[in-house]
Amino acid sequence: TAHWSLVTSFATLITFAVPAIFLVLGLLTPCFAALAALVECGVLFTRGGQDQFHLGLAILGSTSVALLGPGAYSVDARLFGRRLLSHAPHQRGS
Repeated sequence: TAHWSLVTSFATLITFAVPAIFLVLGLLTPCFAALAALVECGVLFTRGGQDQFHLGLAILGSTSVALLGPGAYSVDARLFGRRLLSHAPHQRGS
């Protein structure tokens, strides 16, 4: 709600709302998180101003979600199955 002054048209509202709705549902998470990061980068470079720190954190968060993928209770997990990340210890040659 801090950026409602940015919403100047219905198209702008859709640009902000659609990625947010898809992220809340967890549907096509990596795609819409990347789109959200691009929208936030666009706002950062066109508007700048006093919210640079908050936009930077939002971009970092969106990028992290895009790289990590959906959560266990998302629509993506139901449709495509859960993807578990595991870290196998590196073994040195014997």
